[in-house]
Amino acid sequence: MPDVVVKEPQSSEQPSEEKFAFKPVSVDFTPLSIEFYGLFENDEFMNFKGEIKDSEGQQFGEGKLNIGLMFDFRNLKRKQQNKVRDYKISVNVDGLDGVTNIEDIRSCKKAFWEDDGQIKQVYIRMKHLEENRCVFDKLPVETVAILQRLATNMAEIIERATFEDQSWNERVTTLSSKFH
Repeated sequence: MPDVVVKEPQSSEQPSEEKFAFKPVSVDFTPLSIEFYGLFENDEFMNFKGEIKDSEGQQFGEGKLNIGLMFDFRNLKRKQQNKVRDYKISVNVDGLDGVTNIEDIRSCKKAFWEDDGQIKQVYIRMKHLEENRCVFDKLPVETVAILQRLATNMAEIIERATFEDQSWNERVTTLSSKFH
C-alpha cells in the first residue's frame, strides 16, 4: 500500500480569501437621540423598531435613521429559550444619504427587503457576517461607514437608547449580547 502524501502549502500559493469583518468606527453619542418605539413579534420572530436622530448629521445622516433589530428563532420553543437562529439590523434606505442606485444590491442574497419592487431596507447580518460582504462592496463608502458604525457600536447604542416599553430593554440586551 503506498504512503499518503500530504502536500505542504507553498509560499507562492495565494492565501484563502480574507474573512469579512466590520471595521470599528467610533461614535460620539453627544448629538444622538436613540429610541426604540415599536415591537412586532410572532411565534418565531421579533423585530424591535427604533430610530437614531443625529442633530449634527455627521454620523447617521440628516434627520432620523430608522432601524430595526430583528431576531429569528425558527419556532416558539427556541424563542422561549432565547435561542436566536439569526440576528440582523435593518436600516430603511430612505434615511441613507448617498445611496443613489440601491438596485446595485439586488444580486446580494439576504441583504435587503423589498415591497412592490422597491428596496425598502438593507440588512446588516450580525450572526452570519460573511453575508455582508456583497452589500458592503456595492454600496457607497459613506453608506458603508454608517452601516459599520451601527454594527460595531450596537451594544452601546442599545445601552444608551430609551425604550417605549422598559421590558424591551432587557429582552433586546439579552438577545443581542451574544453578537456584540
